[in-house]
Amino acid sequence: MNGVRSTHGFLSVIVIGLLISSIISCGLTEEAVIEYQTDQYTDQDTVTNASSPRPKATAIATGSADSCALLDDKSVKCWGSSSYSWSNNNLYPSPVPEITTATAIAVGSYFSCALLDDKSVKCWGAGGSRQLGNGSTGDSVTPVTVSGVSTAKAIATGGSHACALLDNSSVKCWGNNGSGQLGIGSNDRTRFASNVLGVTSTNAITTGSSHSCALLDNGSVQCWGSMDNFYSHTPNTISGITTATAIATSSSWGSHTCVILTDNTVQCWGRNDYGQLGDGSILDRTSPVTVTGITTTIAIAAGDSHTCALLTDSTVQCWGRNNYGQLGDGSNTDRETPVGVTGISTATAISAGSSHTCALLADSKIKCWGANFSGQLGIGSQEHSATPVTVTY
Repeated sequence: MNGVRSTHGFLSVIVIGLLISSIISCGLTEEAVIEYQTDQYTDQDTVTNASSPRPKATAIATGSADSCALLDDKSVKCWGSSSYSWSNNNLYPSPVPEITTATAIAVGSYFSCALLDDKSVKCWGAGGSRQLGNGSTGDSVTPVTVSGVSTAKAIATGGSHACALLDNSSVKCWGNNGSGQLGIGSNDRTRFASNVLGVTSTNAITTGSSHSCALLDNGSVQCWGSMDNFYSHTPNTISGITTATAIATSSSWGSHTCVILTDNTVQCWGRNDYGQLGDGSILDRTSPVTVTGITTTIAIAAGDSHTCALLTDSTVQCWGRNNYGQLGDGSNTDRETPVGVTGISTATAISAGSSHTCALLADSKIKCWGANFSGQLGIGSQEHSATPVTVTY
């Protein structure tokens, strides 16, 4: 193979030399010749590198109009939402600069964060509410380090705030605190990450538009901030939840929260104007209600006004608002109870954005469906899709 490659390179030099002679005879400048020659070698490098194995997706995250994938080489690729991008083409996934050691990702409303293998956190995108965690209100297309967080083991991003679960099971949050979503006992502004009051045995965290929640080791849930009829500057225990194993809320502008229980059923509470609580009604609920017909759930994801569940058979069911096809059933009809997502039978993870949804499959492919205004489906266009389409990453 090396001999063939060397011969090909020798012949390429001869051909390029002849082409350069022809170009010069046509009156082009020496600089133009050099640019032409460079382009030829760039194309050859692309062909050579195409045979190298591509990194595979190991996790997905979605936000308001963005989607991101964590790859097995610990890099991150994102697509959609052109307002805060390092790429000129947001319709396809592009690598996030300077992120090479990520272990987890989270996407909020026009900003994203990555947990690194040294347990620090970096964020990028919109920063007007100090949601990037570096004390500044400026936006940044390049990831910046979150100050005061060095022992994180999980992260969550909301509308314009973010939180980190630390090694000691406590929680720190930063960003917008207009509704008390930082859990510091007031709605005062803070420059850097602050400790959430009274939360010391946390197993998982989730953040919404204006609220945050913690799943505790004993299966109970505490929330703080503002969500529908709920408002508190400090963590409050959600009545009736004692056996939760997972929790999810919209990472952008939604106002409902869901948990998976030990029996693999799902309960939700909060706003329900489009049936996103899945109980067969459109009545808002201040207390958790059981989602109809879901008994084998292993993962849950909440969008602005829709919710999805990954089942033990690797299929996905969704319910709630469906104006852009975010339920993935091939229609634009809202559903007050779960319906199956078309063509998904090998899902290993799911994530719900504002009005779109994505699933990671067993073969590391990513499929997304729903709204595509900003290219958040990753298919090279801005066409919405009511059925899953494959992301080109």
